[in-house]
Amino acid sequence: MFQNLIISNELSLYKFFKQLNFDLYLTKPQLEHLEGTMTAMILKGFNGKVSDIAELASKRHRTSITRFLSKSNWDENLLINALKSKVIELIWNKSEKSQKPIYL
Repeated sequence: MFQNLIISNELSLYKFFKQLNFDLYLTKPQLEHLEGTMTAMILKGFNGKVSDIAELASKRHRTSITRFLSKSNWDENLLINALKSKVIELIWNKSEKSQKPIYL
């Protein structure tokens, strides 16, 4: 689904978050934490353990990552809605280019 948005390094992950307008919903430190966490999850292959993320997240301790995910002041529904909108846009664009209908 994200063929045109393959995340190959942190710069493209940053661009992806900018496309989703996450910078409108998160502070700069929160965005940096999220980038580091997502990069570690992508590199390691996330299996649900925060300690796995902490191994690869630069300069982040396991407890800092847990605190960020559970106690940060952010509205996750805004982020989820932004991601859903982007996915729908990508599906719609692919349907227009291929001239094939979308089945739900």
